[in-house]
Amino acid sequence: MDRVIDKMHEAGIKVILGTPTYSIPAWLWHKHPEVLLTYKNGDKAYYGIRQNMDITNPTYLFYSERIIRKMMEHYASHPAIIGFQVDNETTSRGVYNDDFQVSFVNHLKKKYKTPENLNKLWGLNYWGMTIDSWEEVPPRDGVTNTAYKLE
Repeated sequence: MDRVIDKMHEAGIKVILGTPTYSIPAWLWHKHPEVLLTYKNGDKAYYGIRQNMDITNPTYLFYSERIIRKMMEHYASHPAIIGFQVDNETTSRGVYNDDFQVSFVNHLKKKYKTPENLNKLWGLNYWGMTIDSWEEVPPRDGVTNTAYKLE
């Protein structure tokens, strides 16, 4: 990359440098197969395509942050670099991994503070869907509550 970016600079071309986080390397998949998606229907993503990873997986996040930081440290002061593209098209891609559920519940805890608030604001008392603890938040398959689906 150094040679390419230096040549771009010599030619007067400004560079927006993208990170490789949306196409995981074979070693990462091989060492940590849990970073691949599990879809809502139970199908598993396969290695060899782009955007096949669970963007909420702690292992994926660790390695993504590591490569992003290393790239930024190395290229931040290069005169050709005018910007960085960390990712685009960010979405969960129908992810259904356990990490996604944990992250979703943590989001609910932060936003709603207590299960009681969640019950009230989502109308969970209706149809007997009240939860008494965060551990009782069901996975999304089969959920009929509109507020849950919107969240």
